[in-house]
Amino acid sequence: MKQYIKKIGFAHKLYKLLRYSVSAVSPELATRMIFRVSRGKKLDMNAPQTLDEHISILKIKKYNHDPLVAQCADKYRVREYITQLGLDGILNELLGVYKHEDDIPWSQLPDQFVVKWNNACGANLIVPQKDALDIKKARQQLGKWRRRKQWLDHAEMQYKSIPPRIVIEKYLENDDGSSLDDYKFYCFNGRVPYVMICQGRDAGHPKYYYLNRKGELMRNLSYDAMNAPKDISISLPEGYEEMFKYAEVLSKSFPFVRVDFYSVNGSPVFGEMTFTPSGGVDSERPPEADRHLGQYVHIP
Repeated sequence: MKQYIKKIGFAHKLYKLLRYSVSAVSPELATRMIFRVSRGKKLDMNAPQTLDEHISILKIKKYNHDPLVAQCADKYRVREYITQLGLDGILNELLGVYKHEDDIPWSQLPDQFVVKWNNACGANLIVPQKDALDIKKARQQLGKWRRRKQWLDHAEMQYKSIPPRIVIEKYLENDDGSSLDDYKFYCFNGRVPYVMICQGRDAGHPKYYYLNRKGELMRNLSYDAMNAPKDISISLPEGYEEMFKYAEVLSKSFPFVRVDFYSVNGSPVFGEMTFTPSGGVDSERPPEADRHLGQYVHIP
């Protein structure tokens, strides 16, 4: 068993190295390869059916060279885009922006904050209590993320041209101490049919549910919804309709983008814009959901 696990681990490392190498030479070839390995079939460039097929094609045809996509994928410069649209009221409070982890004035930061690199996914530190933070380890982790070239992993070229910056924002929480749910809106040129709600992330076992604009659960779009009790009830936050409207405005220029919000004390707070979720090969999405969402994409 141990030998088998070692072989699997070696295979994953080898495949990751292959992805990085091919992405550096030919992002298109890498995108085709990643899709085929993940889906077990060739990427259909002529008659795409699923959302992941469309995302992969957008990676090749549009998102690899679109400056507005690069700006909006940038967790710092997207703030300018939102401000230009007159929606600066939905932005989280910015505490600082730095080029290097050694530039951060840790002693001047408040007791709670969030630190994140602007050009990567998952490169963030959530600090609910600064006294408990090991600053040396935090610097080391930020440095590790700085040296990582995330765009190579799944040929997500929109990240390559982003000037790397460390963004520090206000720590978000509800006044009553309740955890924040994450609202991920699936947007297609300003049309927003569904939001995916992520619940229970703080507990370490998140569940994902798609709702339509009326707040109705779409059972066929996620495995968690398929397995949920018949009488499940998902409460809608204040500002639910507002978030849909904001997502419509932010997404009008893009064939597909996922726009994320938090609901903090009933008010929408912008999270980020993601153009290629899971690199265009989301294994957590049921095949029927992938096909259903794919029908909303229209690539010019």
